[in-house]
Amino acid sequence: MLCKWACRQEEARPGRGTWKRVAVIIVGNDTAVGVHSHALSDLLPELSVVGIIGVEMVSQDDKWLQMMGNDILIMTHAEFKETLEAGIIAFSQISLLVIDQPNLALLASHPLSSISSALSAAPNEEKPRLLGLLLQHTTDGTFEFSIDHRSLELRFESTFHGISEKKRMEVEKLAEKPCELVVRFSPPSKVVDTALCKHLRTFDKKGEIYGKEFKSAKAVLREVGSFASDWIWRRALKTMDEHPMDVIFEEEEDLHVDSAVREAKIRQDVYRTIKNWTFTMPNLDPTSRGFNVSPKIAKLVQVLQCFQKDGDNFRGIVFVRRRITALAIVEVLKTISEQLPFIRVEALTGPWLHDSLKQSSIVEDFKAGICNLLIATRIAEDGVEIPPCTCVIRYDIFDSSVSYAHTRSLANGKECHLILMLDKNADVGRQNVRHIARMPDAVKEWTQRVAARREGAYPPPEILQKTQVFHSDSEDDAEETARYIKDPTMSGKIYPQDAVDVIYRYISKLPTKATGDIRLQPIFTYSSPSEKSHICTVRLPPDSPISIVQGPASVSKTAARRAACFETCKQLHDLGLLSYKFFPRPKEVARRLRPIAVSVDEDIEQTKGDILPTLPPAPAPPNLSSNTQQNGTAQPKAQGLAGTRCYKRKFPEFWKNAVEADRNQFYPTIVTVDRNHNPQKPYRPVLLITSVPLPSIGDFQLFFATMPSITYLRPALPMEFDKDQLALLHRYTIRAMRGILNKGFMCPVDAMPFFLAPLDFGWDIEMGKREASWPFPDVSDYIPWDLIVYAAEQHLVPLRIESLESLEEDIKDAVVQDWWTEYTRRYDCMRVRADLNPLTPLESLVRVDAKLSNLVDYCKAKRKGFEGLVDYGQPLIEVSNLPGLINRLSPTGKTFTAGPQGVVYTAKFVIPELCSKFTIPASTMRTLTLLPSIMKKVDDTLLVRELNAMYFDNEIDESALHAAITAPSANVEVDYERLELLGDAYLKYLSSIYLFVTNPTQHEGILHIARQKIISNKALLVNADKSGLPQYIQSKPFMPKLWAPMGYSMPKAPLKAALVDDGATRDSASEIKKESPHEVDPDTLMDEVSGNNGDIDMVDTKGVPDLGKGENLATTPGLKKALYDEEYQWLGDKCVADVAEAIIGAAFQTAGPELALKVVKSLHLPLPFIESWEDFSLKAKVPPPDITVALDDNVLETVEVIVGARFHRPHILAQALTHTSVRGNDMICYERLEFLGDAILDFLVIRHIFDLHGRLSPGALTLLKGAMVSNSVLAAISVHYGLHQFLKIESASVKKAIDQYIPEVEEKQRAEYAAAKEEGRPCGQYWLDVDPPKSIADVVESILGALYVSDGFKLTGAQAMYDALLRPFYDQHISLKTLSHHPTKILFELFQSRGCQDFEITKQMDEQEQGLYRCEVVVHDVILAGGVDPAPTFAARRASFEALDALEGDPQFMDRLCDCRAKAEQRKAAKRAARAQLGKAEAKQALVASEDEEDIDS
Repeated sequence: MLCKWACRQEEARPGRGTWKRVAVIIVGNDTAVGVHSHALSDLLPELSVVGIIGVEMVSQDDKWLQMMGNDILIMTHAEFKETLEAGIIAFSQISLLVIDQPNLALLASHPLSSISSALSAAPNEEKPRLLGLLLQHTTDGTFEFSIDHRSLELRFESTFHGISEKKRMEVEKLAEKPCELVVRFSPPSKVVDTALCKHLRTFDKKGEIYGKEFKSAKAVLREVGSFASDWIWRRALKTMDEHPMDVIFEEEEDLHVDSAVREAKIRQDVYRTIKNWTFTMPNLDPTSRGFNVSPKIAKLVQVLQCFQKDGDNFRGIVFVRRRITALAIVEVLKTISEQLPFIRVEALTGPWLHDSLKQSSIVEDFKAGICNLLIATRIAEDGVEIPPCTCVIRYDIFDSSVSYAHTRSLANGKECHLILMLDKNADVGRQNVRHIARMPDAVKEWTQRVAARREGAYPPPEILQKTQVFHSDSEDDAEETARYIKDPTMSGKIYPQDAVDVIYRYISKLPTKATGDIRLQPIFTYSSPSEKSHICTVRLPPDSPISIVQGPASVSKTAARRAACFETCKQLHDLGLLSYKFFPRPKEVARRLRPIAVSVDEDIEQTKGDILPTLPPAPAPPNLSSNTQQNGTAQPKAQGLAGTRCYKRKFPEFWKNAVEADRNQFYPTIVTVDRNHNPQKPYRPVLLITSVPLPSIGDFQLFFATMPSITYLRPALPMEFDKDQLALLHRYTIRAMRGILNKGFMCPVDAMPFFLAPLDFGWDIEMGKREASWPFPDVSDYIPWDLIVYAAEQHLVPLRIESLESLEEDIKDAVVQDWWTEYTRRYDCMRVRADLNPLTPLESLVRVDAKLSNLVDYCKAKRKGFEGLVDYGQPLIEVSNLPGLINRLSPTGKTFTAGPQGVVYTAKFVIPELCSKFTIPASTMRTLTLLPSIMKKVDDTLLVRELNAMYFDNEIDESALHAAITAPSANVEVDYERLELLGDAYLKYLSSIYLFVTNPTQHEGILHIARQKIISNKALLVNADKSGLPQYIQSKPFMPKLWAPMGYSMPKAPLKAALVDDGATRDSASEIKKESPHEVDPDTLMDEVSGNNGDIDMVDTKGVPDLGKGENLATTPGLKKALYDEEYQWLGDKCVADVAEAIIGAAFQTAGPELALKVVKSLHLPLPFIESWEDFSLKAKVPPPDITVALDDNVLETVEVIVGARFHRPHILAQALTHTSVRGNDMICYERLEFLGDAILDFLVIRHIFDLHGRLSPGALTLLKGAMVSNSVLAAISVHYGLHQFLKIESASVKKAIDQYIPEVEEKQRAEYAAAKEEGRPCGQYWLDVDPPKSIADVVESILGALYVSDGFKLTGAQAMYDALLRPFYDQHISLKTLSHHPTKILFELFQSRGCQDFEITKQMDEQEQGLYRCEVVVHDVILAGGVDPAPTFAARRASFEALDALEGDPQFMDRLCDCRAKAEQRKAAKRAARAQLGKAEAKQALVASEDEEDIDS
């Protein structure tokens, strides 16, 4: 109607001339253009309506003519902007402008923002006569004026009719930011238990009876003070009075009474002590000896006293983290009411209960002014409807943008004060305040919207949100029975009070396109069926798997929002879409100890917080008979070497949670192995079915004869199984596990961690390789239930040998075995050999004993009870060994099997009449034999994610973190050695800067000692153990034959038959024995030998390395289990320290120095008062310019040209060039800068070679680094670039040494350059044979340090100097081939650093060239490189040069070939296990995890 009226008014407008004004409607997208144009054409047939989509390739004049010839134009925002900017149309030519989705004008990057700016700038006479804004109503059809609408009024210089000025002022007040203040307080210098607590501890020493009270007393002691700690017991006295205790008479004390009597005696003593104790009043005078509150609570009282002038208008909220803290503060404030006469305080704690009259009454009293101060937990943030306040105090700092926004929503405009109480020594608190102060503009805008309206807003990706231990706002026991969603990966729980934060975080992590144009739309909409019933609807972005979720009715809108968000979380979790990253940290995670501060004073070591933790037990003497207790857990008897300790291993939480979860719904994961390039032996995809969603597992490699193959794990849609189907899956899974492990494992159905199922060949295997995206594929129609039933009901069936055709059909995709029992060797059928029969002479197949002429004779000699065959003319079946249980995660795994006389058999033959068929197809068994390796990779990934979530807020790259916690002894594709080098260099760099900044008056020597206290292996070990890191370290090589899923066990009695009837399997022992034509002995089964079309395929194994004595596992079961002890592992102290450094290196590799610093803090390394790199520049103190030695003329300019960087503080360069011999202030010489530059150089060098040589071994990197940072090379660099000439030295002896060194090294340089040019090789290290003065090398490091300090503790200038001077010099002179004049020595050092023992250089006369020697570098019988020369010495040198070059070009060569380290670790493990076996019975029992003595090779 508005468009029709505007067009009629334009027709009637006098003096409009030839051209009329048009009505323009601009909408969001092309689809809306079509919808609006069709609708208006139907409603207004008399008007010309046109929708414009895209700019046609016509001139602007033609475009104008086409547009202005119509009555109504409809186009998108972007199209209108382009048309306006091109001058095709002007505002003066528009009579009516209608804007759809006008709120998009509030986005600076949106075209509508430019349009609104242009409209505001246009003169009033040229603006459209009418402006219309199309807004969406809420779900209940109402319209609520909000801050966005007020912003639109200001943006378009218009007003919404029907809105009162009072409402407009209220909204404007909400839009104003409150006055934000930070109030700092000093924490107590020392916190000790009160006298009452100490006395009560004498009765209940371990806190077994009053543990909750002791915990609460300790919590409030630091936060509120000793008064509150004693008040906890006074409060508990009321409960004791309500429950009278039996009186225990004194004469009973000496009697041996039961635990109930002892407990009653303790309760009586505690009660009497509290009853007779003299309690004191709060004393807020810090100068008094009776001061019994914390400095924090004293500061809070001072802050509240400042609001006394507000009188009855005061309304305040103090947010605390713990419920008990809130109650204690209320007690303090009520007790000192005379100091705060205007305060009427109550505690508001959660969880919010709809039927809680007390909570509702407190809220109503606060609204009415009966109480004017609430001490509240998180429930007041978003759990109840609190009116805006005049004062909001964060007693405990928030740690998320969501919490900050909710706190802001309670601040009543600029008249309100938002006060943050900050511990002066709290690094984390300062960091959170810094994040809030510097939040991006998008986050500021989002925070304002959330604070101004309860409908919320779509958050940007940059919001600050962390997983935290104290996720809940209550410590009541009611939380244990409350509704929650449990994360299976790390056992975190989402309660209703956490759900709003989770939804905000979930939306912020969605792809940007999903929230692009809806960022201003509300997330929450509300409807109110009645006055006390409210329903919230959550609206997720359109591209989300779930778009709209409606929650249950609640008593308030805030409670309805929580309930709706919780329901949304539940639906996302049920679909397997709620990642573990959105769950808070588990409450059960122990609070880690505070970091230890290191003093630079050699004689004084200060500690803050708790004392050093007790390390796990070191190796005990051999005669130690008792187990050691550590943290209440029995440890196995120490049998390790010096420098090793025993740690309990960590296992993934996922499988325990999977067993405990309800089995209403199952989550299949498709396992696809990319080895289907061989159609003759495909790997059938299988389903790994769990009762909880398995987190996404990245693609990984499995190694087949050192060649990798990709394995994919992809989620499928959840499904449900009935009771019969679940029973079939259980029986099938047990059958499969027994088949691949060859052991009689059993597991009840309710203890199964997962189920297995094959997929039909009709399933598109490529679907299993695609990236996981919603919706997941539905595989329910591709589960072959007939195959599952077939395998579940029986494990062996006879072969159909009636005819050749039936036999050929029967062995397709089949597994056979040559005797009738469940646990034996199985074969993969290849084909039927009709040209061979059991009487075919053996000599035509393979050389064997001359007495055995054919297979029948062989069976008579080797098979017990063999009485002949029914059919001697039957064909043979050509088979191959089914892939065995091999560690497919190791790139050095050996996959061949050697036979007698060094023959490797590649094919075998069996007699059909003697064989049975396994009921699981070969294609499925091939995949299942990989299951141990696959599940090991899954477990490793789950552990890495647990560690990442618990300690590092999921910020470290998972693959890097996996490498960081994997020791080389694990013998997998990656380990920590390279990352340890990077982390070591970074830690030295960080600690050097920290000590340089925090100790401005200390000399280099003392700084060096202090640095060792931070970065030494002992310090790393102590802090890593304090963090709980060792339990995550993976140090043992994986042994698939000893693997078993959680919950599986072996029956105590050996199983002689196939299965035991337990309701899920059947006993067919008697049936099998009757069906078996011959009883055979598995130990004498023949490895039937091979040929192809009658020809023998003989493989010479002369070059195959012998495993040697002690290489194989021991044959006794107990020793094997000791080798693979599941519960404990021995770790060297250096290994733990190296892992800590490797994790730091992984963090640096992931996100640079800031994340690495955060990880250093998480590992409790002692760097207090530093939370970010910016803190260094803020805390740094450098000598003033007036005390440093003046620079000579042109020195500054010349040095800046040489180093390629500018000094912003020239006096720092003067200090860097001043030798210690210069008299004056000791702090003006270069020693401190040289200390700093040394660490910077180490870090820059490691980072350079780490990135340059991406796969080079750690040993090679260490050699390169050592060559690049030595004093010799730095002195040569100083002379090469002339830096030495700027040194200020007053020592005659030092000057003389420099004068002698310079001509000597320059002569060496000239000679080396000439020799290298003549020999056609790179220039080598000419400086090695000349001993340099240390001062001439120190100047390079001191200048690096000076640049770093001059740039405000940033690497800009130091990196520029490295790139301009050092890197070109290194590239020219230092590589693996030029490390020294003895390449053979370097080559052998590289091999030895890898642990390789099988290498040599062979020498022989060249057969093609007379008079020449040929030398070859041979590694594990593989020729790596060779060299030829008339002299054998030079031939060996050339071969070593070529070998170094080959290793530099193919860094993975040693990974593929050498497994010496793994064998060495296996030998060490065997020795430790042997010592354990020879020990006493209790030592064996502690080390051996199971008493089962079944042979693992059966």
